[in-house]
Amino acid sequence: MGLKGVILYQREGSPNWYVRLPKPAPLKGYKNISLKTTDLVMARQQAMIVWGEHQSSSSLYDKTKSWDGLFDRYFQEGKEHKAVSIGHLKRVKGFWNRYLRPFIVERRISSIESFTADTIVEFYEWRRDFWLNQASHPPNAKVNPKASTLRVEMNTAAHLLRLFYHYNGMRSPDFQLALSRVRRRSSKNASRTEKSRGFALSLEHYKKLVNELGEWAKEDCYRTYHKFARERLYYVVRFCFHTRARPGTEISFIRMSHLAVTKDDKTETFTIHTEGKLHGRRLLLDQSFYTGIRTWLMKQQSPAKMGGYLEMLGEHKDPYLFPGSVNGKPGGQHRLNARRLQVLFKKFLEEYASDDVKYHPAYITGRSGVEAVPVVLYDIRNTAITQYILGLGKSQPLATIAELCGTSVGTIDKHYTQIHLQNSPSKFVGDPNIISSPTAIAHEKARVAVAKSLQELPAKIAAAEKAKAGSKT
Repeated sequence: MGLKGVILYQREGSPNWYVRLPKPAPLKGYKNISLKTTDLVMARQQAMIVWGEHQSSSSLYDKTKSWDGLFDRYFQEGKEHKAVSIGHLKRVKGFWNRYLRPFIVERRISSIESFTADTIVEFYEWRRDFWLNQASHPPNAKVNPKASTLRVEMNTAAHLLRLFYHYNGMRSPDFQLALSRVRRRSSKNASRTEKSRGFALSLEHYKKLVNELGEWAKEDCYRTYHKFARERLYYVVRFCFHTRARPGTEISFIRMSHLAVTKDDKTETFTIHTEGKLHGRRLLLDQSFYTGIRTWLMKQQSPAKMGGYLEMLGEHKDPYLFPGSVNGKPGGQHRLNARRLQVLFKKFLEEYASDDVKYHPAYITGRSGVEAVPVVLYDIRNTAITQYILGLGKSQPLATIAELCGTSVGTIDKHYTQIHLQNSPSKFVGDPNIISSPTAIAHEKARVAVAKSLQELPAKIAAAEKAKAGSKT
């Protein structure tokens, strides 16, 4: 063709013409591109166009600190140090090739220092509307991507860019701060799929959901394991409500040996150790669910003729509280896959639950218009925290509530403080900055000793519940 290193050829078994272009330094090898034509004259013209585009983007490679050189370094270091899985690296590479690198080429960003905080905001909007601006898109590509998808991809982009700045010995801009601002603007009137948190149910809504779930669990099933899975979901929902646990890994990791019962003045207290999102923590079981947890334990240890599942689960030294299955075979030694809980809960809502239970009573206006907000399993945790604050939480500081709910003071302060203030406004009179001041929150957390030692808390909570029950009688 008269261009150095450029080869025009046909592959065996294909009538189309292909062009082979040399990768610019410091990269080695060739890049093969299909011209999607069988005519040689058209192929030559198309090859010239492709070569011109290739040359215009080659400025990205002309130094060892080029964009593709930086990404190759990230990919190689990830494989060598094994800091992340190969699967994760492949997903990042797909994101780089499909979105981030084409954006860099399109905007002709020649150096890393030219990618500023304002640029990542432009990239956010460019990526959000990427498939809207395309004539066609793959079947698995979302024309309107979910907020969770955008959040993961933007975090990936920010992480890559910070590393690229680090490779060049420069300090990166605050990409996350810029992204947080644009996310707040875009999620102002977003639908549920674009929100990072769920919604709390009313107490009446929760009770109706549990009643219908219990009726669904009692129905006859073709297989014993299906009935067991339904009953397990029923007790998981109640367990999460009465312990404020996350319906995920915190449920899956609980074994029988993690349950501890302490007695004090004829009062029993259940505490459960589990593995949380970041570390282990203790769950405090409400007294109102003591009978429920014992019923579930007896079902696992009773034979089938008594309505139990002993033969199916088997006898094990330290089984899981909510057992799972492996290759379709249930067993007490198998850890539950939390994803199956979500799938089964969705099946219950679709096949059995009434519309009053299936959806929240409120409606959210989003990009796709006004739509009903479906209930999801994580709403049980939000409901549990809200109801706890409305109940015993009235007289407790934020640090105690945060410790019992397995989250930070900042999270409780950000998402649940208004409920707390409505029920106990006088508690904040002496320290009005508790809502917004991180220093005040830190002092409050340090002041409350129970936030440091949950082992001292069960007796106090049990006494409060006992006094509350005595005052009602």
